[in-house]
Amino acid sequence: LDFYAMQDLQANLSHVAQPWHLNWERLESISPDAGQALAELFAAWCSQAVKLQFEGASHFEKILRDRTPSDDRGVELYWWQLHLDALRIMRLQDEFELAALDFCVIYEVSPPPWEEPQCEYLRQGKPASTSLPDDQLAFDEDISHAYADRRRAATAPTVPMEMDAIPSAVVELTGEVIGDAAEALDKLQFGLRGINRLVISCDRLIRVDFSAAGSILNWVALREAEGCHVQFRDVPRLVAVFFNVIGVNEHARVVLRNR
Repeated sequence: LDFYAMQDLQANLSHVAQPWHLNWERLESISPDAGQALAELFAAWCSQAVKLQFEGASHFEKILRDRTPSDDRGVELYWWQLHLDALRIMRLQDEFELAALDFCVIYEVSPPPWEEPQCEYLRQGKPASTSLPDDQLAFDEDISHAYADRRRAATAPTVPMEMDAIPSAVVELTGEVIGDAAEALDKLQFGLRGINRLVISCDRLIRVDFSAAGSILNWVALREAEGCHVQFRDVPRLVAVFFNVIGVNEHARVVLRNR
C-alpha cells in the first residue's frame, strides 16, 4: 500500500455505497507516506458516522503491530495513531489498552484513553460491540490470541487484599492525576493520620499520567517501608495495568474495578 494506492482508495470510497468493505488479506506492507495518509483517514473515520467492514482484520492488525514495536522509540507517532485508531474502529478495547500502555512506557507520556468511535464497524454483517461474548468474536480471534499472554501478565497481580475486617483509613483519588501529583499525595498522606492501613478509592479516577504514576510509586514504596499497608480499590483497568508495569503493585494491593 503506497501513497498513490491511498489516493485511489479515497477516490473510490467517495463513489461506493456504505458499508465500505475493505479486504486486507493480501496486504504485504504499508509505505511511510501511505501510513501517514491512512492514519489521517482512520482518525477521520473514528469521528464520522460511516459504516465499515474489514476482511483479513487480524492480518491487517499484525502488520500494524509490527510497525509499532514495544522497544523502539524511533517509530513515527502516526504509526501508533493508526494502530490505536484501527483497534478503536474494530472495538478491540482490551487490545487497545495494552497497546496504549506500550505507547506510554516507550514515550513516557500518559496512555491515551479509550474513546468510543463514531463509526459503525460490521463484523460478519452485524454491528461490533465491546460487550459481545467471546463466541461471537471469532472473526478477531487471532488478534485476541496475540495479546493474551500480555493481558495475563499485566493483570495477574491485581488481586484483593483482605482489609475489610481491619480498621483502615479511606481516601479517594478522582479525575485526572497529572504531573508531580503533589496535591493528590498530600490528600493520601493526610488520610493516614497515625493509621497504618489505607484504602484508596479510585472509583471516580479517570487517568494517571506517567509523572504522577512515578510519584505515586515512590510514595507507596515509602509507606511500605514504614509498615503501612496500602490498597487501591476500584481501579480502572488501564490504570491498574499501568500500575503493574511501573511496579506500584509490588508495594501496594491493586484491586480492579468490577464494572
